[in-house]
Order: sequence, then structure tokens, then C-alpha cells
Amino acid sequence: MKCIVILGFCLVVVNGMPFEFAEDEEGLKYYMVPLSRERREAPKIDWNPKPEEPRLRVNGDAGHGPSGTDFRGTAEYDFYRNRDLTVGAGGSYGRHYGGPGGTGPPSSGGHAYIRYRF
Repeated sequence: MKCIVILGFCLVVVNGMPFEFAEDEEGLKYYMVPLSRERREAPKIDWNPKPEEPRLRVNGDAGHGPSGTDFRGTAEYDFYRNRDLTVGAGGSYGRHYGGPGGTGPPSSGGHAYIRYRF
């Protein structure tokens, strides 16, 4: 008996609800569902990246004294870099000019490096 009363109550409630139907040119009916819209705020991004070190570093040095002039230059380039790992290569050149021993032969070299921060 309780099931019949509850079922009857549900039918009365469903029949009492107003349904809005729309009909198009072809006679098809559509149930109208109200939509609500909200304006969303765009997320604010307060991120300032720290300035990165340059990928190419070039250094030069020249010193003049009583024994002549020394010239040295180095360059390094980072091929890959992230927060903990840097992979690169570099080279150097140096030469002594003048002085009692005269101008010396150039000295040059190259190297590859891997730097990892623990």
C-alpha cells in the first residue's frame, strides 16, 4: 500500500511540473532547459623569471709589464642547460709578446664540460 501511495505522489509531482516545449518549422518539439552563464575571471599570473646567465661567455685579458705583454682570451658556450645540469664546450688562446725572451708561440686549447648541481 505504501508503494502505491509513494508512486502516486511521484506521478502527481511530475505531472504538476511545468515543461516548456518549443516547436520548429518541421513540427519537432524540443524541451527547453534554462541555462545559466557566469563570467569567469582570468587567472592572474605573477611570475617574473630570474634573469638567466648568457649562454656564450667571452673573457679577455692583456697585461703589459717589463717582461713583455701577455694576451689571453677564453670563450665558453652552453649547449644544454636546465636547473641542475649544464653541458658545454670552451676554448682558450694565449700568447706572450715582446720582452727579453721575445714573442713566444701561441698557446691554445679546448675543453668540454658537464656541470651538475647536487
